[in-house]
Amino acid sequence: SVFIWTWSNKFWNFKKNILVNKHENVILENKAVSNKEGNLKLYLSTENNGMHRIYPSKWCKDSIDINSIKIDNYFNIKKQKIDFVKLDIEGAEYDALLGMESIIQNNENIIIFIEFVPASLEEHGTNPEDVLDFFINEGFKIFRINNETKLKEIISKEELLNSKTKDKVMNLICKRKN
Repeated sequence: SVFIWTWSNKFWNFKKNILVNKHENVILENKAVSNKEGNLKLYLSTENNGMHRIYPSKWCKDSIDINSIKIDNYFNIKKQKIDFVKLDIEGAEYDALLGMESIIQNNENIIIFIEFVPASLEEHGTNPEDVLDFFINEGFKIFRINNETKLKEIISKEELLNSKTKDKVMNLICKRKN
């Protein structure tokens, strides 16, 4: 099965796509993913509805109330096998990782595809180094998808934290085995 958590406007686009393509193994949740459960504010981007976020931002004007969940609680920690996770949540990725620590620890072959944008992480109040240390401490190797060649290449923590990459959007694949 495929589980998708999405915020606000995107929910209906996903739902329509699921129905049109007759996917029966997809569960769609209109919730935020975080390291806590309850109500949060979703700050709405005036530029792009793919840039909504769960913290005040220069890109957002208005906000709405939404529910958040922890992935560990949703999947009852050890009972569900998880193979793949994609995180693109505008700087709140570290919160989501902390909310699924048990899933990560109990799924040795899990692959995590994450959008890594140091400037967005910092705007949220997260040190980008903490995200990378999380993966390193959990035994992951970190690969970057090269935007020009579309190939994955191993990349060091130092290269990812280089000041020239602060505003760049980098797609990373994190996995424990090659």
